[in-house]
Amino acid sequence: MTSSQSAPVNAVSMMILYSYPYLFQSKIFGVRVRNSKNSYSDPTNIPDILLEFKTGGNNRRRLADGAPAQRNLDDLLTRLASWSDPWFWVCIAAVLYANTVIGFLPLSSERELTPVEHLLMHARRILLLLLLLLFPGFPLCLWFLAANATGDITAANNIVNIVVISQAGRMWGLMAGFLLAGLLSRIVFLRYLYPRFSSWFIFRRVSQRGDQVSDIRTEANRFREKQFRPEKHYRAGRIFIGLREDNTPMYVPVEDWKTWNQRMVGATQTGKGILFGVQLDQSVRRGFCTVFFDIKPDQHALGIMRKACEDTGRRLVTVDFNGELPGKWSPFRTGTDREIKTRLMHAYNLAERGDTADFYKIGEREFLESIFDKWSRELIDLPKLLRDATKPPPTVTNLTREMLALSALKPGRSKGVDIERVLRENAVLYVRSSATDPVVKRATQVFLLCLLQAATRMYRRRERSSHLFIGIDEVKFLATDILGDMLATITGFDCHLAIAYQSLGDLKSVNKRLVNVEALEFSVENNCKMSLYYQPNDFETADYAARQSGTKQASRYRMNVDINRAGGEVYADRNLITQEDVYYIHPNTLMMLPSRVAMAKMPGRLAEIVHTSWVAVDPAYLD
Repeated sequence: MTSSQSAPVNAVSMMILYSYPYLFQSKIFGVRVRNSKNSYSDPTNIPDILLEFKTGGNNRRRLADGAPAQRNLDDLLTRLASWSDPWFWVCIAAVLYANTVIGFLPLSSERELTPVEHLLMHARRILLLLLLLLFPGFPLCLWFLAANATGDITAANNIVNIVVISQAGRMWGLMAGFLLAGLLSRIVFLRYLYPRFSSWFIFRRVSQRGDQVSDIRTEANRFREKQFRPEKHYRAGRIFIGLREDNTPMYVPVEDWKTWNQRMVGATQTGKGILFGVQLDQSVRRGFCTVFFDIKPDQHALGIMRKACEDTGRRLVTVDFNGELPGKWSPFRTGTDREIKTRLMHAYNLAERGDTADFYKIGEREFLESIFDKWSRELIDLPKLLRDATKPPPTVTNLTREMLALSALKPGRSKGVDIERVLRENAVLYVRSSATDPVVKRATQVFLLCLLQAATRMYRRRERSSHLFIGIDEVKFLATDILGDMLATITGFDCHLAIAYQSLGDLKSVNKRLVNVEALEFSVENNCKMSLYYQPNDFETADYAARQSGTKQASRYRMNVDINRAGGEVYADRNLITQEDVYYIHPNTLMMLPSRVAMAKMPGRLAEIVHTSWVAVDPAYLD
């Protein structure tokens, strides 16, 4: 209550106190009182006043000192007077303090109140009754007791003056202090304590929510890397992928694995090569024809293939276009004439792209067609034909010279790696390329084209009996239109591919003059049925992977906040729980995955988190 509000109350109280002599000049409650001629301007002792009026000549109402009723009345009056200093004022101050803390209003309300508001409203009513009982109730009661005990109104007035009026001058500081303390307590509670309690209570209530929307702060450290030996989980008829969060193994039936093209997406050093190693090891040990294109290179993958071939007695063939490992290859020696011409067009970039360069490519294709029948299909014989020509195309001449600079493309006559023999004998092939050398990348692309041509042709002719598994790491460096086209049809030839790239931007960043980027993206997205997404570094890839996981119903809890009179924010009871679609695995989850942990999405299965681990390889099998 403010000072302006308390002023009328204090004025009324003073009027009541000073009007006692005039209000009670009559017979009240059967007691006849009158003014005394004696003056007590400075009374200091209530028992002395009582004794004076019981023995004085002016007192017409005399009671024997030994009467029990009179002794009890005198004793009660003395006790009340002694109690009033200071407890009467302390009680009033406590009531005022409590009322200031909880507020003086409202005492009633027409709107529907909360249980707490009901409790506070009744508490205000009780405090108001207590205040009325104390003041003016206590002074009135004291005055009646004094009047009955002394039989004189002047004595009663002096007793009230001693107990109430004179003490009020000394106790105003106590009253003001309690009012100020109540005001400060109210401000501190409403502005600082209640908002903290509201925040604590709202997040510790019994929740009615189910799945909630994702918060990246809760995703941090949610998953931990698992250390395990993959080979302990190999089972017949199934391909082991990794462990789930509950440590149960994740398998793919071999028949499904053989018909599902795969893609592994994730930033560098997140675990794509680990899953390649696990699948290469199982593919070799199960007797499948296995080919792996290594771009970086990855010594661990080669070591896994060496160890698996040694354990199973299979032949390992290597081709290194960098010239470090044994194995050379003649790009145009094998295959049908149409297949060789397709490789020539790809090696010399003679496919039409719908631009002005197509005009010059027509002449270059005519030149190669004119010398094709004279050619021995050996790359080392092509320069002689170019020198004998009248006007050889500069592009063909330059690209031929660049390819012959690679020792891996000059195996010598009737020597080198024969892809058809590898497929026919069900061997294991390791191909090493480069991410920086454009000539090496072009040679590797031609090699991949030759492999796909041989695989499809030999399957149609029933010249190979084993399933062919092809793994391509960092596919952006080998991306071609033919690769995109083959993803759509290769599984029909008892062959499937597993490709890896770092983000969606990898497929978009290939050379647009050589590759139809949109067609390649569409082919990868629609023809790779098995997808594993490791930790992405960009939100676009994370959001794309989350979309592949599907959606689920989650509870969104909408909380309202009120600002109280002290400026504190508190949670209101007007809260709402709504259901909305969210990703089954949120982008926040994917962006916080640790290394070797991925989201696996397969046909007919819910997306789930899988942990992968290295296949143990003895250092002796590494380069």
